[in-house]
Amino acid sequence: MLSSFIRFFVESSIDVDDTSATGPMVNPPEFHALFIKTMLLVGALLALTFFALWVLKRVGGGRFEASHKDSLISVIERKALTPKVSLWVVEIESEKFLIAESHNGLGIKRINQKEST
Repeated sequence: MLSSFIRFFVESSIDVDDTSATGPMVNPPEFHALFIKTMLLVGALLALTFFALWVLKRVGGGRFEASHKDSLISVIERKALTPKVSLWVVEIESEKFLIAESHNGLGIKRINQKEST
């Protein structure tokens, strides 16, 4: 099916009588057909690109970053409250911090963990 699709675009040719540079053309090019073929090809390329990006997003889990398990700083969770305001739970050297981010600045608070007895 793909080969017939490619053959459809590759084997399209325009028959022009080039024996006389100033004379009328015997078979004028069909610009509407060429325009439609070009738009179909552009649409197919865009669809293929979006499909490839979708597959990469599904396979990669939406993230393309390396995992650093031995890092001293790790982001445990991020919660977006509004597009410009979010809360972060960050662990730094086994201590957890709550960070509030907004357009006004940052607020940082150490999270006290209850010790079970």
